[in-house]
Amino acid sequence: WRQSYSDAALAEIVALKDAAARRGIRIMVAIAPCLDITYSDPGELRTLLGRIDQLRGIGIEGFVLLFDDIPNRLPEVDQPHFRSFAAAHVHVTNAVMDHLRANGDGELIFCPTEYCARFAGGDVRKSEYLATLGETLDPDVHVFWTGPEIVSPEIPADSLREIGAVLRRKPLIWENFHANDYDIRRVNAGPLGGRKQDILPLIAGFITNPNNELEANFVPVRTTGAFLGEGTYDPDAALDEAVAAWRPRFRFAYSEPAAFMDLEEIRLLTELFYQ
Repeated sequence: WRQSYSDAALAEIVALKDAAARRGIRIMVAIAPCLDITYSDPGELRTLLGRIDQLRGIGIEGFVLLFDDIPNRLPEVDQPHFRSFAAAHVHVTNAVMDHLRANGDGELIFCPTEYCARFAGGDVRKSEYLATLGETLDPDVHVFWTGPEIVSPEIPADSLREIGAVLRRKPLIWENFHANDYDIRRVNAGPLGGRKQDILPLIAGFITNPNNELEANFVPVRTTGAFLGEGTYDPDAALDEAVAAWRPRFRFAYSEPAAFMDLEEIRLLTELFYQ
């Protein structure tokens, strides 16, 4: 995160950003300085802001600061400067938000080290880390949340009311339901489940973290879109619709005229790798 992008790398990011824009998608860039940053060193903050300014120079306006999956203790060198681990995170994140605001605004998402209820000791209302975020983090910064667990079978509405009250803002769901980066032997090709649409008014947004394998995400992403869209979400109905839409990808090689797998066979495939 301390190294600037080369001209070639910037050109690739621009190409990705422009291709996404043509499809109605806005690219955000995530930066993870958390493993080795010295929070109290002004030079470190200048380096981070320099990375952000380089990306803003090519039209990137949205950023994510990742402070997840790291030791939850303040480095010794920073202990004289901050009263807590959370205070160090707030210091860096608020500085980035102030910088974005002073230079034409921009969107910022923050992923806390306690990003699920389990990491907060099971009761978010008793977490000093989360309380510090709620009290001192810039109100314009969105905060990622994965639910009760890292990979949550369910995300109840009451749990979101609790974390929303602690954070003093609606959480932004970082959805790990279909993620397989923690176990690449599995693929999760079924529909989104374990969520009810009563959570939608309680969240600031919904970002899915899907399978590593691109094609395996057809049903997960399409059914997630159905969950977030208008109308009542039913996983089975959403799966039927997604399987029908996926069928053109299952053309038999060298078939003339074109022949495709039966819907029942594609449905069986999703059931073999269901959620």
